Amino acid sequence: MKSMFTAAALISATTLITACQSGPYTPPEPKADVPTTKMSVGNFISPKACTSGTNTLNGKLIGASLCIRSQKYEVFGGPDITLSFNRELVAVLTPQEAVKGFTATKYSITVSFKCEEIPKKDTDDGSSYHCSYDASNLPLIRADITYP
Repeated sequence: MKSMFTAAALISATTLITACQSGPYTPPEPKADVPTTKMSVGNFISPKACTSGTNTLNGKLIGASLCIRSQKYEVFGGPDITLSFNRELVAVLTPQEAVKGFTATKYSITVSFKCEEIPKKDTDDGSSYHCSYDASNLPLIRADITYP
């Protein structure tokens, strides 16, 4: 039993020493472009969808998330878009507000969100938007959003 504790302590010490010798964390290089995520929601099946993205700004890794819902409230209301930056809520917008554009400042970083309506191919199609979420002009998220 004593040998098991000794072995566990030795493994823990070795792991700690190895982790400390690996050097300081270096964030990745800033990205000039990010891939576009396709997102869609239904009224009752899959009423919510989320995506996230990161980039490097001033040597620090920053992150954002974008969630869409087909109904703002459980039973009624229109669709909405929820924006978060570094795990803090930034805004909840309707698609119409997103087309007008949105800008806010968090931690001395300016975040901006803008959508463009994508023309419908068929009269039965829902509303679609191409949206860009940036921080200090660096891309975080690109999304093609479709509502029913």
